[in-house]
Amino acid sequence: MDSHYTYAAILAGSLSIPLIASFLKPLVFSKNWRAFGASTLLVGAFFIAWDILFTQWRVWGFNEAKHFSVKLMGLPLEEILFFFVVPFCCLFIYENVYVYIVKSRERISTSTMWSLISIGVGLFLIGIAHWGRLYTASTFLLAGGTLIGISATRAHWLPAYMAAYLFSNIPFILVNGILTGSFGLEEVVWYND
Repeated sequence: MDSHYTYAAILAGSLSIPLIASFLKPLVFSKNWRAFGASTLLVGAFFIAWDILFTQWRVWGFNEAKHFSVKLMGLPLEEILFFFVVPFCCLFIYENVYVYIVKSRERISTSTMWSLISIGVGLFLIGIAHWGRLYTASTFLLAGGTLIGISATRAHWLPAYMAAYLFSNIPFILVNGILTGSFGLEEVVWYND
């Protein structure tokens, strides 16, 4: 895929299976699209703003040969679509994990809560240790703080969330690897730290 269609093709490939399967029974994920749209706009706005700033600060950027020439707020159109496609795919994985694997609305145990909080503190400390590297520090601080916050609530959805997170890493590694040129392909997105 050596063209301006590369980023769009990666997004289309990522979306294809979850989109088609979202209409299939017994899950019928398509019934949740309204709630998905509202929540994605809220969360997406935060990450698009983050993306705009980090692109302006040249923390990362985009290979002009790998995306359409249409840009919004300095970002390729595909990058903005990324913040709708990837959450859709992740929520699709979550719903499937919940329906077919976890099937439980029990809260996590106290020991699991403290284990997750400990991991969150570890992530937070890694962020502090890398304070001079903007992307690394901010990502670890945000991830650590989020994990501490959601673990402390012992939310009933947390077991399914953690399992879905593990499953999501499989397509994440593949898609992120393609985007960053990890498999010998020319990168679509580059990072400076």
